[in-house]
Amino acid sequence: MGLEKLIQEVKELQKQISESNMCRKEILPLNDAAIYLGISRSTLYKINSVKGISFSKPAHKIIYYRRLDLDAWMLKNQTTAVDNSGHVKPRKRRQVEL
Repeated sequence: MGLEKLIQEVKELQKQISESNMCRKEILPLNDAAIYLGISRSTLYKINSVKGISFSKPAHKIIYYRRLDLDAWMLKNQTTAVDNSGHVKPRKRRQVEL
């Protein structure tokens, strides 16, 4: 295995570790929130401008989000699945702790 390939694999593992640690945090800064949502920082700023997701900005500097608020935003406007027979499939509801 070449050195460059090994370095690339280490970087990928670091990214995966960082993302898995992010899922454990209850409060995320803007950069981490954008990664968590899978959107760009500029898109998240646009969502902020229309009050799409609740956020906190202590000391008027860094923007923070509660992970539960991010999850709730991602699950807005859900649609109901329909099976081949035209019957509505019941959704399994997940309990969310506050």
